[in-house]
Amino acid sequence: MKMRRRTATAPLMALFIAAGIVGCGGDTPPGEDAGAELGDRVDAATEAALSTSPSNETAEGEVSFEVDGVPYTFDHLPADETHYLAMGSAVVAKPGPDAVEQFRLTVMAIDLADLEFPADLPPSDRGESIRTAMMAIGFGFTNAQDEEWAGPGRLLVESFDGDGVLVATFSDVELPHTDKAQPPIMLTNGRIRVRFR
Repeated sequence: MKMRRRTATAPLMALFIAAGIVGCGGDTPPGEDAGAELGDRVDAATEAALSTSPSNETAEGEVSFEVDGVPYTFDHLPADETHYLAMGSAVVAKPGPDAVEQFRLTVMAIDLADLEFPADLPPSDRGESIRTAMMAIGFGFTNAQDEEWAGPGRLLVESFDGDGVLVATFSDVELPHTDKAQPPIMLTNGRIRVRFR
């Protein structure tokens, strides 16, 4: 069964704009201040992209990862915040419907259905064209105290099938604190398996 692509919506346009903002940094690794600023932009772009009407529906799957060596497994994936779009996709995972803690993944200006697997994202040659320069992967984590960390990282997509099931891994993703009030955190041993609705 071919995965049906959603048409352009508000989340799609937000992802497209966010990709332009985040992707303009090129391939040069940011310095400490630039990294924190980019993290702020990724976090703001993620929030804008996911600002849809609330719903009780959930997507199937779970996200597991470690934050500075502490393991987490989140299996509550709100369907209105977890979606596949041809111009970008998003995954939001929480331990429960009312939890403050959450994990966020934003795939910007990349169509998961057009990839050859495995796919290491964003592409190392993304600066070679305007289209690929906009490609970006954003991560975010909010702890139980409602403190947020967000920034860019790399994602290895193992598969994305016709039923809308995404399988991906990530590791060594360093995220700055969005308010620069806490030290950065490191996401490791990450695994994502989600079936988009």
